[in-house]
Amino acid sequence: MKRKEKIVAGLVVFFVLMWVCTLVSKSIYASRLPRVSTVNPEKKRIEHLVEAEGIVKQGSDVAIHTLPGMRVMKICVRVGDEVEEGSELFWLDKEDLEELIEEKELEAAKLEYQIADLKENQAIDAIERQKGITRAKEDMEVAEDKADTALERADEALNKAGEKLDKMDGKSPSVTSDGDRKEANEEYNRWVAQGEQMAATVSGNQVSVAEKEKLLEKVKEGGKEEDIRKAEEELRLAKEELEASVSSYENYKANPKSQPDFSGEDNAKKAWESEKEALEENVQSARYGKEDALIGNADSLRDADRKLEDAQMPGRADSTMEIYEMQLESMKKEIEKYREIYKEDGKVASDRAATVTKVNLTVGERTVDGAAVVCADKEVPYQFETLIAKEQKKYVNQGDTVTLSTPEGKSELAINYLEKMFPALTGR
Repeated sequence: MKRKEKIVAGLVVFFVLMWVCTLVSKSIYASRLPRVSTVNPEKKRIEHLVEAEGIVKQGSDVAIHTLPGMRVMKICVRVGDEVEEGSELFWLDKEDLEELIEEKELEAAKLEYQIADLKENQAIDAIERQKGITRAKEDMEVAEDKADTALERADEALNKAGEKLDKMDGKSPSVTSDGDRKEANEEYNRWVAQGEQMAATVSGNQVSVAEKEKLLEKVKEGGKEEDIRKAEEELRLAKEELEASVSSYENYKANPKSQPDFSGEDNAKKAWESEKEALEENVQSARYGKEDALIGNADSLRDADRKLEDAQMPGRADSTMEIYEMQLESMKKEIEKYREIYKEDGKVASDRAATVTKVNLTVGERTVDGAAVVCADKEVPYQFETLIAKEQKKYVNQGDTVTLSTPEGKSELAINYLEKMFPALTGR
């Protein structure tokens, strides 16, 4: 019995242990199961986060100008500096500024003198204009008298030229006819040709004698007696022909003929023709002179009348005076600006709170005609620009709110615009 009791007790203990282990395992299993909470279904969209890096740019640039041509003595700012209203930007050389003011004042004084001279010249021009009108009237009267005198002189010149031409017609010189001149020239040419032929004959005979003499010497050296006599006979005949031709040529030269010369009578004829032509031209010129004198009255009176009309015309518009005065006024304003800078001892200060982005100055050099310093205006919001991938474009739309993280902290911005060619995200 005791054994049975022990077995039953052991079974009970075993079952109890098994029950405890089952409870523990179930609790461990239940603790590791996921817990799900349920709600009623509703419509929502899946959010997609787009992150990108970019740069912060100023919203507006402000140029700070000064007058050109002034020497820079000191530059107080660099790119990136923050300046407030009234902050010193740069200093100009006061001594150089004083010299510039003196130069500008000298130019202004020159303009004032030019204006004064111009006013005086205008008054003189008015006097000269009245004098011109008076003289134009006097010239008209003189023109009438000259025209009448010119007509009288033209009539007298025409009459004298006609009388001289009539006398010249009866004094024509005689000249050899063309036929007689031709015959005389042909006769002279024949005589010259005859002389040339005689000279050629003499030359040919001289050559023939020389050849005969050489032949005789050669025959004498080894020839027969009969050949020698023959050669001597030929030489004698050649010498006789030479003497005859020389005699004839000398007789020719002893009776020379002069070449016909008709230049004297030709010159006389040309002189007469030239004189006659001159007289004819004088007559024609006298006729023209008379015609000119006839129309001279109308022309001279018309010219004199036009000159009088021109003298009475009002003067042309001239804005030189106004231009000088405007230049003087502009120069005075410029001098006043120089003086204002001079009163500040050459200091140029900022007129607003801004960030320096560009300095177009060099110490020792002169200011240029442009912006001396460029600043980013703090009153205008800055812009953030970035690039996004083409695939992310569908997640970004204009007007969306974005978070901008900078070393100074985070801020919420709105997308102002998107570029289509190069998708960009910007905000203020």
